[in-house]
Amino acid sequence: MKKILALFLTLFASCSVFAVSMKIPFLPAPSETNWNLSVEPIFGTRWGFIGEYVYLKNCNYANNILSLLEWETKPQLYYGGRISGGWRGIKLSAQFTSTIPCRAGTVKDSDWYNTRINNTYAFQYKTHYTESDCQIVNDSWDFEIRGGYTFSFWDFFELTPFASFSKFHRVFDGNGLCGWYAKSNGAYYYPWYDADLSHKTITYKDPDTTVLAYERYTYLVSFGATLQANLPFGLSVAFGVETMPYHYMESLDKHTLTGAYYLDKVKGYYDMFRFSTMIAYHFTENLSLVLNGSVLFSSPNQGDSFSSYNEGKTYKQSSDAYSGANENYIDICLSLRYTFL
Repeated sequence: MKKILALFLTLFASCSVFAVSMKIPFLPAPSETNWNLSVEPIFGTRWGFIGEYVYLKNCNYANNILSLLEWETKPQLYYGGRISGGWRGIKLSAQFTSTIPCRAGTVKDSDWYNTRINNTYAFQYKTHYTESDCQIVNDSWDFEIRGGYTFSFWDFFELTPFASFSKFHRVFDGNGLCGWYAKSNGAYYYPWYDADLSHKTITYKDPDTTVLAYERYTYLVSFGATLQANLPFGLSVAFGVETMPYHYMESLDKHTLTGAYYLDKVKGYYDMFRFSTMIAYHFTENLSLVLNGSVLFSSPNQGDSFSSYNEGKTYKQSSDAYSGANENYIDICLSLRYTFL
């Protein structure tokens, strides 16, 4: 991802140097009234997953993972709106979307019990594995505010550096369960997929039973740029890239079968990127149909892990483990933009 970002920035720099050498003036985007205002209803879909990790501190093995919980969003459907405005080259926008409750794939819960056991170098495999139905519930939403400045050149190119702040709220339930729990022989645990049924316990729960509940708040600060080309026949296309110099994720994970609550607080720096594309068809000067696509990628970052057996009560921080969190997705959305000014 860093190589792609470096290539993109190098391309931008090369275009800028070429434009200066050709004495092409960089001016604010033209506007007959100087002011602009538009609104857009939005409908979109998102395909990806949210990851929750637990790692062992001071581990003797190359792979120090203890647990991984993956919440699929396949798909996550949402609707909302965006309002954009500005003056001359100054661009401001705010967007809010709400997720439609739906079945969204599978919750995959994996554990590596041998990671905590000494002298088990040859047995660092997954020991416990369960699957549940992933259900997106009410109160899942995204909010973003963005500000930037548009430079126009060659009469049809627009370059817009920008900064933004985003807040995501994700709420899931894991319903039903099919689980394979390996047993120990006294020295180490068997693999969850062991063919010998005496080496594991298989558990089933009805799909109407909620076995997991998950809630996450994500806060993002990002910087990036978009390059847009305004083409003949009423078409516009754009490509954008952004990086998040800081993000914070706070997650609460409830295991209803055991009564355990796990709270994770994770920070990340420059390890989340988003690439985007856009194509728009302008029916008139005021009305446009816009198709947006984006890819969000983040690597698991590290933070503190807490646990409790009483919701809302005091959480105890783990002394031998730390948490991790990430979110990856592909997003496609369609909007109808109406420009007043």
